[in-house]
Amino acid sequence: MKVHAITAFFTGTLRRRLVISVAVVQAVLMTFFIADLTLRQQAVLRGQHTSNAMALANVLATSSANWLVARDISGLQKLVEGQRHYPDLVFSMILDQHGLVLAHTDRSHLSQTVVDLPQDGQKMLLTQNVDLVDVCVPVLLSGKGIGWARVGISQRGVASKLSHIVRDGATYTVLAILIGSLMAWIFGALFTRRLDVIQGVMESVKAGNQEAKVILSGADEAAELAAGFNQMLETLRQRTREVTELNATLEQHVAERTFQLECANKELEAFSYSVSHDLRAPLRAIDGFSTFLEEEYGGKLDEEGRRLLGVIRANTRKMDRLITDLLALSRTTQSDLNLTRIDMRSLVESVFQEAGTEEIRRQFKLTIEPMPEAWGDPVLLRQVWVNLISNAIKYTAKSTVKEIEIGGFIKNDDRVYFIKDSGVGFNPNYIGKLFGAFQRLHKPEDFEGTGIGLAIVQRIVRRHEGRVWAEGKENSGATFSFSLPNRKSGA
Repeated sequence: MKVHAITAFFTGTLRRRLVISVAVVQAVLMTFFIADLTLRQQAVLRGQHTSNAMALANVLATSSANWLVARDISGLQKLVEGQRHYPDLVFSMILDQHGLVLAHTDRSHLSQTVVDLPQDGQKMLLTQNVDLVDVCVPVLLSGKGIGWARVGISQRGVASKLSHIVRDGATYTVLAILIGSLMAWIFGALFTRRLDVIQGVMESVKAGNQEAKVILSGADEAAELAAGFNQMLETLRQRTREVTELNATLEQHVAERTFQLECANKELEAFSYSVSHDLRAPLRAIDGFSTFLEEEYGGKLDEEGRRLLGVIRANTRKMDRLITDLLALSRTTQSDLNLTRIDMRSLVESVFQEAGTEEIRRQFKLTIEPMPEAWGDPVLLRQVWVNLISNAIKYTAKSTVKEIEIGGFIKNDDRVYFIKDSGVGFNPNYIGKLFGAFQRLHKPEDFEGTGIGLAIVQRIVRRHEGRVWAEGKENSGATFSFSLPNRKSGA
């Protein structure tokens, strides 16, 4: 409950916190003031009682010397009775030097012996507590002690006076708290009312009124805050106008750029068609006539002629593969994605069975670890695995140990897949060239290829909003990985 009360105080309204703060401060200060005043008044009153008791005892000692020598008990009693009228007097007595009570305001104590007398013959404050001040003064004659004068004054009136002081102080404290809290509430209300004006303008701006403005008179902090708020609103309106103008310009640029991209796509489609038909037609003619020339006139050519003819046919086939890869690279960015759930393990097994002849596949130790399902375009992702598995087989075929490991896992809600081989690997210093079109890190005579396969992999993965990367060293194998975001059905 205490923690809740403290939290409520610090999180309450400004007006309530101001009122409570003033009330608490005044209560604490008035409490200290009353306590200090009470202690000081108590010391003063007790000091007065002690001084009065000493004075009465001295008067009694001076007046009773002759009567005490004459042993006039009646005269001594009259002296004692003469002090009875003194306020708060408890007792007044005269004793001989042995402590025998010769006169007392309470006659029942006469002829009794008092033992608690000073031993050195000097006047002494015998007792001082909340109830009594007891003073004993020697009666002297020619400097010689002949008896004692003893006076006791009650201090119970001190407690009564102090209680009046505390009661009056408490009354003034309550009045001070009430008046201070009222003043704090009034000033807090005046200040928060000015803040309410600013808050009202804020709500108006939030509702869409961009022309709202705070109007406050005076030169206090609220007026300064209003001026700063108005300046902020003006800056905001200026920025809004600039953003509106920029959006209008941006929309025009986007429309122009979209038109340019549409034109570029149409030109790319036309180019793809031209490559597919017009460029391949002469290649087929060259390959066909070369085949006819080899079959019909091969016997009439010498060995060098037949070698040159083979070079022509090999290059036409290479050109045809290059055109095929270029068209495949182009299609990865043109076709729409058809997202569906894909069993990656089944897809990998199917691709590996089609990646080479049975004789080639028997040479490899294939390990397929558990793989999470993915959401993606099955045609495009199949092409990813075709390129990665084909590369793994190609670059591992000349190694003594032929192992391929394929697997996948979930990391940070992404589906991550990898293929690891024991092939020739690559120089990690040139890893930046791996996924570029026509970039190759091995000699063409060592490994066939056009340098398009990994570029196709990267484009397909990026279209799925994923990423692709590789790790490897020369003659130590390579690992190619790609990640796909976790998509829900229909995403």
